[in-house]
Amino acid sequence: MSGPHVVTSVQERLMHAPNRHGMHPEAARVLALRGVDPQDFSQRATTRSAHVDVGALSGFTLGQRFETRAPEASFSRHTQQGDARAQRFLQGLGATEYTKLRAKYQQCFGLDPGDALVEELLTQAAIEWKNFDTIHARVCPLQTESLVAGRYLEYDRAGQRQVVDSRIGPDGTVRRVSRRVSSKSFTTEPRALEGSINRLAQSVAPALNKLSSETEFVMGMHDREMERDVASALGDPARYPASNVLTLGSSFRWNGGAAATPVQNVLDLLLAIPAYVNHCVFSDLAWGAAQVNTQLQHILLGRFRATDGVLSPAEFAQFFGIENVWISKHLVEESSTVRRTWSETDAWFGHVNPARDEPTTARRFRTALPGGPRGVHVRTYFDPRGPMGSDNVVVTRQDSDVVFVGPDFGGLIRGVRQTAP
Repeated sequence: MSGPHVVTSVQERLMHAPNRHGMHPEAARVLALRGVDPQDFSQRATTRSAHVDVGALSGFTLGQRFETRAPEASFSRHTQQGDARAQRFLQGLGATEYTKLRAKYQQCFGLDPGDALVEELLTQAAIEWKNFDTIHARVCPLQTESLVAGRYLEYDRAGQRQVVDSRIGPDGTVRRVSRRVSSKSFTTEPRALEGSINRLAQSVAPALNKLSSETEFVMGMHDREMERDVASALGDPARYPASNVLTLGSSFRWNGGAAATPVQNVLDLLLAIPAYVNHCVFSDLAWGAAQVNTQLQHILLGRFRATDGVLSPAEFAQFFGIENVWISKHLVEESSTVRRTWSETDAWFGHVNPARDEPTTARRFRTALPGGPRGVHVRTYFDPRGPMGSDNVVVTRQDSDVVFVGPDFGGLIRGVRQTAP
């Protein structure tokens, strides 16, 4: 009786060898089934790839070249111009005109005229503020609406999978087919955070105590909450069909499991999701399990580009035909415990379409607030309490929770990383 068949690393490399497009043959087949040309994908991956390594975020994307400027760069530029603009305006007024204008603004709005001008620019700056350490907007698009509550309509894909007999009946009748419309409801609720600048502290250290930087800080706290909410929602296995959630046993963990088969795990999930999977998210800890896996190292390491001995997101993306692979090192502190915002043990895969009213895994909705372009409103006011009082800024948005408009378009591989016992 012959013994069990043992697959060596050389045989394994041959079994999963990339095709002429640099992809796993099965991944290329799935890509073609989803309407994406593997050759076109390979060319874009070679010529238009952007390697991301900024702060708490790294990865690989086929989108526009990833910008590496600091999150506050755009914001500071606008607010500094706004401060200068307000000062030039006020300095051009005579004492009498300024007194009259100040009285008018205080009577109508309770604001100093300088505050009114800066507030408008602060709102615009808050809209344009970007944090390149977070990915919630990339994997869960935000859609602005004029309603507080409504329904997100899309064609029901279940009806399109039915097979209808097209033979003409004996009386010449033709069967009619129609697309059914399904909907998901959404409700937005106001969310606001407030920051404060003490005027006494500002007089001592004006560079560290500016209303512009405080607005930036408040907007950053909003952004951190959105990242936490999206990561928690997309990482919840109950949100997806059972076929889209692959749970690995202890022997199948990518970092040390004796029977680990990460290539087959990813291919199985790509087949289970009935849409083109163009985004994948790992935390840096979960990604570490992929980097140390011997199967992935034997097949991918150094095959497509120079490497320093560590598996790169670009190699992973090229091999499986996934346009965007994000590695998040973002942290969140809750109940005095610091943890990764994205799962430390699981990997998320999904189809994302940011276009309005198009099918995607999940989406958030934002109500356009009066006086707040694109749904973000900034309000400033003076608090007279204290030796010199304080300038306060309130940043408000009216957002929904994460709405899964296409839950079958996403999925999870759970337990890719074996945690310490």
